Amino acid sequence: CVTAGHGQPTVTWYKLGGTLSANHQVSGSRLRIIKASSADSGEYICHVSHGSGVLQASITVSIERTISSDIALPVRIEASSNSVTEGQTIELNCIVAGHSQPTVMWYRPGNALSSNHQVSGSRLRIVQATPADSGEYVCRVSSSAGTHESS
Repeated sequence: CVTAGHGQPTVTWYKLGGTLSANHQVSGSRLRIIKASSADSGEYICHVSHGSGVLQASITVSIERTISSDIALPVRIEASSNSVTEGQTIELNCIVAGHSQPTVMWYRPGNALSSNHQVSGSRLRIVQATPADSGEYVCRVSSSAGTHESS
């Protein structure tokens, strides 16, 4: 959770409809989920309070089970920034562990990628972001090992 401004804000993380379990580590404004499983899926809220008020942001985490075990899939998304302001550009990179030359496809559930969404290999650039760009983005990776997704 990225904070800006003067002073030291108080940052609190919580999971909507639940509590943070022992595998959730909070350090300053960061939330880290250790050995994530499908039980860790859900909406996480970053609550920031400082002298001038209270703000919050949320992120939806979706961890799917593999057929053989409850281990997080070897696909993850890294963003060039934790937040983006209207008019800025953000880049999402689909990181694929252990696969050689996978096919990567980006999509938005229920929405088409628009003209300001530029896909290049495993990267998705959202240029001059607007509120309409908010939402879930999914990276689908296909290889000889199967198909995996991360959002």
